[in-house]
Amino acid sequence: MKKNATQLLEAFKDQEVLETIAEAKGRDTTDKTKKEIIKDLTRFVKKVGLEVLFKALKVATVKNLVQHIEVDWGESKKPPNSRAHLSRTLAEKIGSKPKAFFDELSDSELRDILTQLSIPVPESTDEYVPAILEEAEFIGLEHFFSSFSIEKLKEFCKNCGVEVETQSFDVALESLLYLEDHIPPKKEKKEPAKKKKPPIDLNISESDIANHYLRDELVEWLEKHSVSTAGTKKYLAQKIYATLHNLPLPPTPVKQAPRKKKAGEGSEEDSSKKRSRRSSDSDSEKMESPKKKTRQERSPKKGNDEEEEEKKKSRTKSKKDESEESDSNDKRRKDKNKKKEEETGEEKSKKGK
Repeated sequence: MKKNATQLLEAFKDQEVLETIAEAKGRDTTDKTKKEIIKDLTRFVKKVGLEVLFKALKVATVKNLVQHIEVDWGESKKPPNSRAHLSRTLAEKIGSKPKAFFDELSDSELRDILTQLSIPVPESTDEYVPAILEEAEFIGLEHFFSSFSIEKLKEFCKNCGVEVETQSFDVALESLLYLEDHIPPKKEKKEPAKKKKPPIDLNISESDIANHYLRDELVEWLEKHSVSTAGTKKYLAQKIYATLHNLPLPPTPVKQAPRKKKAGEGSEEDSSKKRSRRSSDSDSEKMESPKKKTRQERSPKKGNDEEEEEKKKSRTKSKKDESEESDSNDKRRKDKNKKKEEETGEEKSKKGK
């Protein structure tokens, strides 16, 4: 059940705690009794609640409410469009007598406020104003205490005689506002269900014998009943089941020898492996085969002096060849010129004749 500000603040046992709360909100507590502190805080909480409530309304609604009070808006003589400014002004003006302000409003205006705040509209119009004031006061308390840390909220709950075991801020705040304990139920540890080991009798199945018993236990049972203990665990379980029901023992499983593959038979994987092996062998042969030596590598290395002498000989030889070629060219040129002169002389002599 919702508590009003007076009920909640009176639940605090220590005046010192109330003083710390009031001082945290900037309220003066010097030379004040507990009742005076509660009265001052209640008035402050209601004012805060009205301001928060008006901020939740539409701007047009707040402007309409402002018209019911006398406010000097300065040179503009018009209310501002700021919802926060309008809400603060309204709360300050009607903070001392909020009931008288809401009593002057029409039923349609009050119903509109209730609808915008998602408050269930009472059947009787006489309950409109109390419903709005109750919601405003609770909103003020919620806004007032929500500024404290979770550790402080737990401390306040303890001082009010409320037991709270939680790390949730919302749960701690709700426990304080409603003055209700919050102790989560302790979870009982469930013991894991024990798997019962069925006895080896006529009611046991072959799978239970294999699943619930170790091989050594099966061997021990078979030895007691003079049955061979050779074979796998599954085979031993089959023999025990057969012995219990007076059935013939199951045949000993025979290991099949691996079938020899015929020539040319083999899987694709084997053939691919062979191909890869051949390719790797060819690659290795290529890597291992010696490279052909170049002419310089085949010829034995000579000393630096011998190489220089050979270079000089080749240079002198090339110069001689060039000079011989130039001489031969000159000789050819002279022979051509001489022939031309002889031919021209013969032509001249013929003309003279």
